[in-house]
Parts: sequence; C-alpha cells; structure tokens
Amino acid sequence: PGSDLAGETAAALAAGSLYFTRRGDRAYAAQCLEHARTLFNFADKHRGKYTDAIPQASNFYQSWSGYNDELVWAAAWMAKATGESAYSDKAEDFYDEFQNVQGRPSEFSWDDKTAGAQLLLWDVTGKNKYKANVEEFLDYLWNVDYTPKGLIWLESSQWGSLRYAADLAHFAMQA
Repeated sequence: PGSDLAGETAAALAAGSLYFTRRGDRAYAAQCLEHARTLFNFADKHRGKYTDAIPQASNFYQSWSGYNDELVWAAAWMAKATGESAYSDKAEDFYDEFQNVQGRPSEFSWDDKTAGAQLLLWDVTGKNKYKANVEEFLDYLWNVDYTPKGLIWLESSQWGSLRYAADLAHFAMQA
C-alpha cells in the first residue's frame, strides 16, 4: 500500500503540470502528468498507508489522517490538470465514499488534505456542498486562537506554527 504518499505525489505532479503548461513547457508538463496518472492509479489500486508497507518510516512521517484525504486531493488535482470528467467523478466518488473527508477538518497541513480537497472540489465542480465545506472551515478559522500579533494558532501549531499560518492564509486567499 501507499495511497497517501503516491496520491500526494500524483497531486504535486498534476499541479506542476499546470504550472509548466502556463510557463510554455508543454513537453515537461506532459511528462509530469504522465507520471501523475501512473502514481494516481497506484494510489487507488494499492489502498493503504505507506507506513503499512514501510513500517520504519512511521518513526519519521506517520500519516495520522490516513490516506482517504490524499485520494480525494489527488483525484481533484488530476481533474483540474486534465479537465477529464473521469477524475472529477472519481474525486466526488471518493468524497462520498470516505466520511472522514466530508466534515470540517481541524487543519490544512502536510498530513491532512481534507480542506484543500474540498476547496479543489468546489473549484472543479462548482457544487454548493463543497462550497459549504469551505465556508464552514473558514468560519472555524475565525474562532480559533491567535497570537498577540494576530498569527493563527492551532493546537497542532506546536510542531511549526508558521507552516500552519501560511497554509491557512493561502487556503483563505484561494477560497
């Protein structure tokens, strides 16, 4: 298994293909997308966390959120990068299948892609249920703790507060 790691890498390559297409390097963009497709198929076919296959890695990077969020995230990025309805259908099917990606997350981070997947699904499909997820997460962010200088502070921030603040600021700007 390795859905979390392969899905995350597929998402990164799909996003990269968009960037390189816009920069005019269509050959490299196509190569990124080709590898993204392969990794996405692996992530979907071999469901599970990569630490189930490589237990030693759990000492360094444990996927606490599981792999469902990365499958939705990867399918949504594939939909955005390819414009193919098969990927948006897959992303929506994953969303419907995995209950843990339907509610309000408590963060958007390297581990938990739920909020980002919901935002991408809204972007790709325009559907109100994903917009409602995004709005609920934004409402939640208004009511969390902040530092005296206005930096958002999540309980998980103890492991690197600026990465959470940057992720959440970017999320809010995209929304």
